[in-house]
Amino acid sequence: MATKKKSPAKPIKKGAKAPAKSDRWKSKKSKKKPRKLGGWWIIINIFSFGLIIGTGLVIYFGPTPDRTPPPVPVTPTREVTIYFGSTDGETLRGVERTVDEGILSNEIAGAVELLLQGPGSGNRKIERTVPAGTRLLGVRVTGSTAVVNLSRELV
Repeated sequence: MATKKKSPAKPIKKGAKAPAKSDRWKSKKSKKKPRKLGGWWIIINIFSFGLIIGTGLVIYFGPTPDRTPPPVPVTPTREVTIYFGSTDGETLRGVERTVDEGILSNEIAGAVELLLQGPGSGNRKIERTVPAGTRLLGVRVTGSTAVVNLSRELV
């Protein structure tokens, strides 16, 4: 059997250190191989790009919210006749007004408030029947009787 002879070691120059075993490996590892982009990376980028574009299209072309304001609830009203004195002082004249419909005492209070406000400046044939400054203090309904409490200006 033939034995192989080892090649003689290279002579080391004066003043130079012999390369350590680890230094030889570092030089080989420092050379990085170019990394190839895999198929998954491309698929993930295409998916992300599509997601961004799709979201933008949905926001831009998507359904718009209904911008009409909600309907204002209409409170039912009731027509009442408020009587004021005539300018000759001998008769009463009725004027049609509206009050909010609901609890009877609130309807009565609304009608009395309209009486206290007076006929307004539109009709010159009627005048105020209650002195100016009179205030409504309260209304109480018991059975078929309504008690209206007014301030002292009425006296």
